[in-house]
Amino acid sequence: CLVEGSLRFDSELQAHGATEDSQVEYDITLCSVGEAKAVSDLSIAERLQQSQACRLRGNDYFKLHDWGQAITCFKRALQILETDDVKDEDLEAVKSDCMLC
Repeated sequence: CLVEGSLRFDSELQAHGATEDSQVEYDITLCSVGEAKAVSDLSIAERLQQSQACRLRGNDYFKLHDWGQAITCFKRALQILETDDVKDEDLEAVKSDCMLC
């Protein structure tokens, strides 16, 4: 769930004649490699950002009826947010910028 981007059907694919049932091939170039921070080392803002990315990816899988991948992403989104080491003042700092449902 840490990969940026999405795999969804959009108007750009339609413009090239693709339909929702088309097989689309993507060329992906790895630009850099590094170690990801442990969740416990992330700020609350970073946790929210990563959790949101996983949730959105889960939504994309859900729309494709790929229930297993959707559940995996949704679970990961929740795991990123589960912590005992977040201070109340950290939560208050991002509360106005974030709406979770």
